[in-house]
Amino acid sequence: MMGRSGSASASSVYATISRRLRASCRRCCGVSDASQSASCFTTIRRFRKSPKNTTAGERSTRRWTWTAVAALLLAAACAGPRPIHPYRLAGFPGAPIEPDLFPVRVGSEWVFEDRMAEGEKRLRLAIEQRGEELVLAGSKSAGATIRVRDGFIEIVAGGRVVERPLKLAGAVGDTWEVAGAKYTVFGYDEIEVLGTKRRALVVAADRVPVRDLYWFVAGIGWARIRTERLGAIKRDARLVEHRVAAAN
Repeated sequence: MMGRSGSASASSVYATISRRLRASCRRCCGVSDASQSASCFTTIRRFRKSPKNTTAGERSTRRWTWTAVAALLLAAACAGPRPIHPYRLAGFPGAPIEPDLFPVRVGSEWVFEDRMAEGEKRLRLAIEQRGEELVLAGSKSAGATIRVRDGFIEIVAGGRVVERPLKLAGAVGDTWEVAGAKYTVFGYDEIEVLGTKRRALVVAADRVPVRDLYWFVAGIGWARIRTERLGAIKRDARLVEHRVAAAN
């Protein structure tokens, strides 16, 4: 059985891990999501708190158990890809949006592999000519078309704009809204695209509690697509094949 000194030690270790885990959550989730981090800690404290009518040994064992849980959560928080925030990226705020980040041409094709998917990992998007419209084959919106209008790349379905993923001119920090989503130009990131390090513009589309992130690379367009929900990454689709039709 552990004595008072062991119990005090457990509390001290737990408190240290808690502080570090909270800091890690804030780094990963951002200051705006600190309340979510705090709710996780409320859950840990609730289970860590000993029920009434327990012995000193049982209380000590319970504290040590939840100290271990906190340590595991800390390790999980530091592992894997982390959510992207604008203040961490180059050019925030005010850097100009670079040209040719999305060549809209018939015959262009993107094939992605989703590292988070349990089933089918491949996602294919392609621009095809159908009559006078450019159809975005593979889009989650059936029959969606893609166009350039009013300085934006737009995806249209059912006669209305459902996505506006990229502004073709402007600056890092610019925002716009469409179809219930708020878009923000986060800045420039360096990512590996088809085996080469490339500079990519990151744009976020927020539909609370979901965030979609798009990485655009000059001459390629989409290079990476990620979906997050409350800071947890649900989709991480990276470009594995690409073809852009020659300009007319």
